[in-house]
Amino acid sequence: MKTVYAFCEKCGAFNNLSCECEECYTRGYICKNCGHFNVYNVNLVVEVTS
Repeated sequence: MKTVYAFCEKCGAFNNLSCECEECYTRGYICKNCGHFNVYNVNLVVEVTS
């Protein structure tokens, strides 16, 4: 089971990107904490395998 988390550039919150939908990886993701739109950046992403 792989869980993907991405930091928010603005507030630093962890966002769970485990949906693995194309949109999160191609366009970016909206921070669930502050609503900031983050352009997908591999440096902000952490993969956790459990």
